[in-house]
Amino acid sequence: MALYPQYDTIPYLPGIEITPVFNTSISTLSGGVEKRRAKSTFPLYNLKVKYDLLTKADARTIWQFFKDRQGALEAFYFYLPYEDSYENEYCGTGDGTVDQVFEVPGKSIDVGSVYVYQAGSIQQGGGVDYTWYATGGVEGGAQIEWNGTVTVGDHITIDFDGLYRFKVRFAKDDMPFTVFYQSLTTIGIDLLGVR
Repeated sequence: MALYPQYDTIPYLPGIEITPVFNTSISTLSGGVEKRRAKSTFPLYNLKVKYDLLTKADARTIWQFFKDRQGALEAFYFYLPYEDSYENEYCGTGDGTVDQVFEVPGKSIDVGSVYVYQAGSIQQGGGVDYTWYATGGVEGGAQIEWNGTVTVGDHITIDFDGLYRFKVRFAKDDMPFTVFYQSLTTIGIDLLGVR
């Protein structure tokens, strides 16, 4: 999967807007009583990316990336350009296989900040419950290799400090370069979270 072009020298303004999107089913019964049910345990994240200053050449690089993805067709990874702390982030679900590998949604992770959970219970690293790999995952991200079997359906989650990786796609399928360039430097472009 492709990685969104990273520009260390181009400032984002006022940063990247991150919106968690939960999937809730809401039904209204007779009498006006609402019944709500979560359709998924963990949210997707939509992003709005806006640049303070962007040369036309840099905008063309991003536009070419947009065209290479065929607009909204192909998903890609986007790393936040700054480190932060994250809690209860989804890595995967147990499938009953031995030594299952889980992709951590981040990289450049401070290993001292890592806490891994199976079905909400903290687990012990260093080869006891799992083995931690700082690199080797998707786009240089971290991985967890489980020692033994994770019960079918158990969620593996993680707390960590580092760069967060989002799996997204472009929200729009058609944008001429002039609109694309102007959007990058004014209102931003929307990236929708995908599974």
